[in-house]
Order: sequence, then structure tokens, then C-alpha cells
Amino acid sequence: MLRVHFGLTDLARVRFGGAFPEDLAGACLEEALNRVHPDVRWCPPTLLVNRHPERDVHLDGRGLVVVLGAGCSEPTLTEEGDRPATLCCPLGPAPRPDEERLDALTGVFGRTRVRILHALRQESTTSDLAQRLAVSPSTASQGATELRKVGLIASRRDGGAVRHRLTGLGWRILTESPLRDG
Repeated sequence: MLRVHFGLTDLARVRFGGAFPEDLAGACLEEALNRVHPDVRWCPPTLLVNRHPERDVHLDGRGLVVVLGAGCSEPTLTEEGDRPATLCCPLGPAPRPDEERLDALTGVFGRTRVRILHALRQESTTSDLAQRLAVSPSTASQGATELRKVGLIASRRDGGAVRHRLTGLGWRILTESPLRDG
């Protein structure tokens, strides 16, 4: 996962380019960063990019240009000296797991854990997970704990809540096609 670390001056230097969707036109900066692509998540003061090689980037006052729909197939960050870093994001949704894949994962992880993985395509608290999946908070917490133990999700405390998100491995297991025997 790529982690882009922002300083105070970096936020003021965020610019958007490319095919800017109308539904982001009135969004505040944080909301826009969270909605540019399903693989990109704003967790102040860091922008997290799933399905990207493991890397930490500190903007150090350079700022960031987010280019939407510029022909890239997945979010990609480039840097050139002291110039702002550029994050290229494709337009359109990330691939969704097919039913056959979800059935196969259910056989390995169990129905509730696969539902948790699927729900965590968007970062959620334990309470949000329980409510969205119509399970008890303890069931959601226990499932998240087991998925965290095997590295499929990461969790962090946020005040009185615990927030969960997919790791790169969790994302790949949920969305990538399995290897075929051949």
C-alpha cells in the first residue's frame, strides 16, 4: 500500500486535473480525496492507496496534483524533484468480486468473514460493520480480529471506535482472479 503523508502546506496545494466528475464539484477536499477512486482513502494526514507497491511518500510542502481519467489502469503516483507529486487515477469503479469467487472464499473463511471483507472495500468502524451486516457488534469484532490476524485487514483506534480497512493482501484476495490449473 502507498502512504502519501501530508503536511499543513500540502493540503493547501492539492489540485485536481483531468476529467473531474460533476458529483465531486461541490465536495470538500477531504470528501473529494475519499471519492476519487475506490482504492484511494483519506485518513488524515495520510492518503492511502490500495493495490500499489508498499511505499511511504512525504510531500514535504510540494503538494499533490490528482489527475483523473488520464489513461492509467490503477492509481499511480509519480514524483519529479521539488515539483508537486502527481497521483493518476482511472475513472470508473474498481473490479468487484464475482459470485463464484465469493462462494470459494466463503468455503475458506466463512460467510461472515467474507461479508466483512466485502464491506471493508470502504473503511468502517466495528459498529458500522455490525449494522451493515446485521450482526452483533461482538460478531463483527471477532470476525475483524481473525481477519487482522492473517493480515487481510488492518485496524486502528480512532477515539472510542476501532476503524478497519482492507490491506493490499485482503484487496487482492477479494478481487483478483484465482490461478487456474493448466
